[in-house]
Amino acid sequence: MFGLFKTKPKDRRSPPTKKQIRYAKILGINSPENMSRDRLSDAIAKASKKAPPTKAQLRYAKQIGVELREGITSEQASRAINKAIQKDPEVRRQVAKIEKRKAEVAEKKYIDKVGPDVARIEKLWQTWCEDNSSLLVIYIKNGQWVVDLVAPVDPIVNIQRATIRLAFITPKVVNDRDMGKHLDWDDDRRPVTIAPKDLLYWEATKDDPTLPMTFNFTRYQKRIQHGLDIAKKIKKGKLDRMTI
Repeated sequence: MFGLFKTKPKDRRSPPTKKQIRYAKILGINSPENMSRDRLSDAIAKASKKAPPTKAQLRYAKQIGVELREGITSEQASRAINKAIQKDPEVRRQVAKIEKRKAEVAEKKYIDKVGPDVARIEKLWQTWCEDNSSLLVIYIKNGQWVVDLVAPVDPIVNIQRATIRLAFITPKVVNDRDMGKHLDWDDDRRPVTIAPKDLLYWEATKDDPTLPMTFNFTRYQKRIQHGLDIAKKIKKGKLDRMTI
């Protein structure tokens, strides 16, 4: 009938997820892989209320200096740990140390995958993104030298190939009857991407690309002219290109 829609009935026979099965085994649930997803979810909810603290909980509590009383359940252990983190500054310091170590280990694994150069370039480019500043850049695109003022966005990293492409938004010059000529930084436009080797020069500015009204067209022209002068010097060998 018009105005009525049939909804697909929930399939309670769908198989459980790997995460469910793994946690169910920790809780001591027998043959979780033979249960449906919903049935196993109910079993986990029921078992977790009675299950003792997991090895991971006991280890974590010891690391951050939280004593768990005998006979408590896994659920109670979670509440006790969270309460200690909220109320005890020393526990929070220990948590911060653990998180720092985890981050260092994760960073090392990442660097091992992509290589130190890609990791270094990504970190530098991300810094410019977070600073929310624009960059005066000279780069090569399709064999042509380009001078422009750009807003950096997140670089594109291919972990499998251990490569990185720099990405940025370029402004559009708009001639408005009321505002006059100004820059339009449209985030919906597809960003320009280049290989690091194609970036010949960069210069960070204090101009915020998210506030185009604060950056008038005359200043933009001066920035571009400055970049063109630098490009001429690089081409003539009077100035070395930069290497990111």
